[in-house]
Amino acid sequence: MLTKSNRHELEKLFAAAATPAERMSIDELEGYLYAVAITPGIIPPSQWLPEIFDGEMPEFADIELANTLMGALMNAYNHYNMLRLQKKLHYPYDMSRLSEADLEPLMEWCYGFLQGLRLRIDIWTSGIVAEDLNEESGPVVNSVGIIQALVEEDFDAMDNFDTIKADFPEDMSDEEFKLGMLARLITLVPLAVENIQMFGDALDEYRRKMGAPPTSPVGTDKVGRNDPCGSGKKYKKCCGAGGKDVTLH
Repeated sequence: MLTKSNRHELEKLFAAAATPAERMSIDELEGYLYAVAITPGIIPPSQWLPEIFDGEMPEFADIELANTLMGALMNAYNHYNMLRLQKKLHYPYDMSRLSEADLEPLMEWCYGFLQGLRLRIDIWTSGIVAEDLNEESGPVVNSVGIIQALVEEDFDAMDNFDTIKADFPEDMSDEEFKLGMLARLITLVPLAVENIQMFGDALDEYRRKMGAPPTSPVGTDKVGRNDPCGSGKKYKKCCGAGGKDVTLH
């Protein structure tokens, strides 16, 4: 769902800023930003940005690279959020045309999506929020379980695991069963994402009725030379306080 130009820019910036082991892939980032965008309320950049880099912002050799990367990430987030507000944010894979080459990026997308959900996991799984909305918690909890089971190969994460397992022959080997389950879960992902997104929309609407501000794009005017991380503090008193190397928080 990233624009081609934004994706290309982020690929170059990621390569300059951190090794693959220290950051999400672009496909993981896309799933992650999707989840952040559909989460009701506003998650501050200081909370969701570090997770892109394995929980800790990377060190940059100069402030210009830091500024450019932060600006690109904020633009990507705003792009996702604008698509959500315009009702144009949808699961990006066409299951009718899915090829073997799509499987790895799809799995990475789901990994990033799960990490984004975990930023506010209680919203999706506690049941308390669903009760406030007068909605059943089962569909959204099961949907999160499907994503978790696929990403972590933890099939017990699904409440309906026994029902799905009953569809498989009893004489299947463990490996055949695992591959069959993963294939089945992949077909369930679009509906799972839709259920989670609809629940988030319902909660956002409930929050608006209760007087809470709606989720909206974050202005990028604060991501600049003097304030690359959006903290509101001057660079010299924030990211640049530690010396020559730049570490954004």
